[in-house]
Amino acid sequence: MQTSKKKVAIIIDHFCLRPFGSAISYPRGLLGALSNLSIDSLEITLVGFNLSDLAKTLPFISRFKLLEIPMRKIPCYFDFRHFAIVPFILRKKGFDAVIEMTQSIPFLFKDYRLCGIVTDITPLMFPRLFPHPLMTYLRHMSLLRLAFRRCDRIVAISKSTKNDVERCYGIAEENITVIPLGFDKTAYEEIDINSTYGIKGSFILSVGTFQPRKNFSLLIRAFDELLRRGKRSDLSLVIVGELGWKYQDILETYLSAEHKNNILLLHGIGDNELFNFYEQCLYFVYPSLYEGFGLPILEAMAFGKAVIISNTSSMAEFPVDEQFRIDPTKLEDLIQSMSILLYDEKTRLDQEIINSNNAKDYSWSKSAELFLTLISELVFGRSGSTLPDIEINGKGGSSQESRVH
Repeated sequence: MQTSKKKVAIIIDHFCLRPFGSAISYPRGLLGALSNLSIDSLEITLVGFNLSDLAKTLPFISRFKLLEIPMRKIPCYFDFRHFAIVPFILRKKGFDAVIEMTQSIPFLFKDYRLCGIVTDITPLMFPRLFPHPLMTYLRHMSLLRLAFRRCDRIVAISKSTKNDVERCYGIAEENITVIPLGFDKTAYEEIDINSTYGIKGSFILSVGTFQPRKNFSLLIRAFDELLRRGKRSDLSLVIVGELGWKYQDILETYLSAEHKNNILLLHGIGDNELFNFYEQCLYFVYPSLYEGFGLPILEAMAFGKAVIISNTSSMAEFPVDEQFRIDPTKLEDLIQSMSILLYDEKTRLDQEIINSNNAKDYSWSKSAELFLTLISELVFGRSGSTLPDIEINGKGGSSQESRVH
C-alpha cells in the first residue's frame, strides 16, 4: 500500500513582499535549487501572496504547490496576517511541517512541526546600529526568543550564527542545523564598467547595504589614505549597495575625503551590472563589523578575486589567507592589507586562484540537499544526529548573503 505524501508548507511572505534584495538571497537560491530535486515522499507548498505574479519573474515558484493567502493594504495587516492568519490556515489544512524562511517565525496555533531559518541576530547584538534601537532589541529578546523555543528545529546559515543563537537564546545545540548560502554563477551580458561609469584606471570594489554595520566609513578613510600615501590618481573605490539606514556618516566621510572624485557610491544596480563589477574589479574589500554569512564575499571569490574581509563572526569561517583578515576597528590594518593587494601583483594573483577554487565548495544544490534532509527529519521524526555537521569552508562533512547584504 502506497504511503501518502507528507505535507510541508514553506512560508515565503517576506519573499513576496520584496522578491529582490538582501534578505531574500537565501530563499531565492535555496528554493530554486530545491525545485530541481526529486521529492517523491513530500508535497511541498509555498505559502504567500501574489504568487502567480512572482512566478512570472521566478519560474521555479510554479514547480511547487502554491497556497495564496491574500494581502490587504491595511495598516499593520501584514504582521497580523503573517503571525495570526497564516498559521491558523496552515493548522486547518493539516500540514505536517511548516518552515518560515526569513526569521519572522509565526508560532501561534502550532500543531505541526515548526522550523525557522535564522540569517543573523544583528539587532540583538548591535541594536544601536538600527533606526529604533530599543524596540529592535526588545522585539528580538521577547518575540524571537519565544518563537525559537516553539520551534522543533532551527536552521542557521553559518556556524557563527548557530553559536550566537545558542548563546543568546539558550537553544540546545542539537536543535540547530547549519545550512549555509551558496552561489552559482550564471550567464550575464558583458559591459565595459569603466566606460559606463566613467571610472579611470583600476577600481577596488565593495558591496553591501548602506548602513553602519557595513563599516563603509572606515573603508573610505582607508582608501583616501592609501591614495594619499601612494600619490595615486589612477585608482578608484566603488561601493555598490541599496540605501539602508543611518548612512549619514558614510556620506559625510565621503564628502570630506580628499580623493572623493575617485570614489563612487552606487545604488539601484541590477545583477548583470553587479556581476560585471565583480568581474572587472582589481580586488574586493568587505570590512563589515558583523555578518550572519557574508554573501558578497563568496560572490567575489566565485569571480576569482582576491578579498580582504573582517576577522569577526561568520567571516572568520571563510578560507581566506590570514594577512587579508583584518580587525574592522583598526584603520591601519585595513590600509596595510589594501596596499599589499595593490602593489604586490604576485600575491594578488595567487589569492585569486586560491579563492576561485575555494568558492567551488559553496553551491545552492548542496545547500538544497541538506535542506531536504532536514525536511525529511522534521516530518519522519528522524534523529538530528543523522544530519551532517558541516563547515561552510567545505572542510567538514558536506560543504557549501546581492544581491546586496
